[in-house]
Amino acid sequence: MDVLELMKLSKEEQVLLIRHLQEMWNISEKDLFPSLQLVEGIKRIEDLCQEIKTLQLSKEKAELSSVTDETKTVSEDVGKAVAQPINQPKQPKLSKNGKRLGRPPKSAKTISVSTDTEKTSAETKGTVVTEEEVANTDAVVAGEAKIADEPITDNVIHLVDAEQVEGTEKLKMGKYYDFEIIYKWDNLLYVKSHYVLSGLYPEGVCIKYEGNIKPEYSQFAISLSDEFAGVTIYQAKAYAANKLPRFEGERWKIMDFAQQSMARKVSADLNRLLNKLSGDAFRGSYAVGGKTELLKQGVKIRYAIDIK
Repeated sequence: MDVLELMKLSKEEQVLLIRHLQEMWNISEKDLFPSLQLVEGIKRIEDLCQEIKTLQLSKEKAELSSVTDETKTVSEDVGKAVAQPINQPKQPKLSKNGKRLGRPPKSAKTISVSTDTEKTSAETKGTVVTEEEVANTDAVVAGEAKIADEPITDNVIHLVDAEQVEGTEKLKMGKYYDFEIIYKWDNLLYVKSHYVLSGLYPEGVCIKYEGNIKPEYSQFAISLSDEFAGVTIYQAKAYAANKLPRFEGERWKIMDFAQQSMARKVSADLNRLLNKLSGDAFRGSYAVGGKTELLKQGVKIRYAIDIK
């Protein structure tokens, strides 16, 4: 120590000397540092990790609480929408790019849903579907309300290729997509295009059926977004059947297994387009639209409609 003191080594020289002696004499880190110091260091690291974990949990809890409150409000609103006519459409939510998010705009046309206690009154107005119609549309859950049909009219919402409608050509933007995008053109006319159409709100994305899965249909369309959390299977069925536009008389339903399989096969390209349209990516677990199943935790709902 006296010799070292006389040599007046710099900080760098001291470090080099210690490192050299450590290697020469095979001294481990554990031998260099007292065990108590190591324990205190480890404990400090553990305390810091716990603090970070606590902060993260607090943040997640606050976010979950916010989402739960919003979900509860949305669930109550959707429940009311199933049972009552919609008179005033809600203002749409917009993405950071100014594109509309969430469900497609609801029609101003009111469609009633009759419960067993209201059956007599509804039948008088001619708004209850027949048992045959119920069976064909999977519209009834045992012991619950029937999904009402629209009043009989001569009006049919048509879905055609955009090229058949004058004025759509000048609205095309960007590149050609493998999937057709559905847009509302007017009250009784929707168009489907392989291009993004400027100024129009997309209602869905079309996916082709493979093989002979549904020979009577060439493709199906899926909604841009998942249904809100907290909505029951029955409420979702009623909303899809009664509130979404029926193209050529076809009803929207909860996606079935065949449709989900087709969507998953093309999910990489499909999700890129859905993201561009400010929709929800198709990933995770989805309900398959059975009559009585309960919606499990983490299972989502997506709507689809068959197209001839």
